[in-house]
Amino acid sequence: MILIIAPQDDIHALSVAADIESERAEAVILDMDEFGTGALLSHSIGRGESGGVTTKAGRRIAFDQISSIWVRRVGRPRPSPEVRDPDDRGFVLREWNAAIDGLFASAGIELVSPVWAQSAAVKPLQLALARRAGLRVPDTLISNYREDVERFIYEHRGRVVHKVLTVAREGIAETRSWREADRDALPDLAYTPTIFQERIDAAYDVRATVIGSDIFTMKIAVAPGTVDSRLDLDAECEPLALPRDIADKLRRLMKDLNLVFGAIDLRVTPEGEFVFFEINPQGQFLFVEISTGLPLSAALARYLLRHER
Repeated sequence: MILIIAPQDDIHALSVAADIESERAEAVILDMDEFGTGALLSHSIGRGESGGVTTKAGRRIAFDQISSIWVRRVGRPRPSPEVRDPDDRGFVLREWNAAIDGLFASAGIELVSPVWAQSAAVKPLQLALARRAGLRVPDTLISNYREDVERFIYEHRGRVVHKVLTVAREGIAETRSWREADRDALPDLAYTPTIFQERIDAAYDVRATVIGSDIFTMKIAVAPGTVDSRLDLDAECEPLALPRDIADKLRRLMKDLNLVFGAIDLRVTPEGEFVFFEINPQGQFLFVEISTGLPLSAALARYLLRHER
């Protein structure tokens, strides 16, 4: 059995589950939102390790039946409405998270994109490790100090983009080009840091989806003036053969981040240089499959099925 952690209506989870079932194996999608509102969890350590979960619908999933777990999209346990005090609700949520994370970590089951690896793959670390792996990264400043930000913008003559540090829970948190009118918002930096980077000119953009040692790469045409090609739904896309040295550097980066799945965004300059932007350990990939025909769902299903009993 393959366990997929995701909301029941997540189309990526449903697609991979269908490919798993086409191989005559079983796939179960489990939504973390069920914990705290009806789902049950039990884990025994000491007298022979065992355990499992029971869904709100009453289905029992024993861990000794599971060969792999794909943490596609993590929800949050929901404390029961009967727990009303904010401090008590916070305590309940922490207890659930500790139990679930500990159970998955100690169950001896292969995890694809475990929560702790996703949490560790923060953008500052990604950029530092990408540079160490030999990839070019944009000149970057992460700061909530207005004077440093203004100096960075001046040094790059205003050719700067800015974006958030975290992944949006819904939709896309777009990368935006600096405009002089944005200067009025700089006092708001006191509330939270922001990423500022030099703006990289584009010949085209690249989305590289890594599954194990395999890399599926899509070339994305970039219209003049486009800052974030993810927002251009009409952009022309096609499969791309990634240069071997770039592929090797991406594999090293994934290994250093303890990830086996990731959607990587890069930009190729007019001079042909690949520039690393970021990795999303929960990145979407069906649009790549639809645009290019690359068999990503099937490849992920095969990876998850490697240890199927």
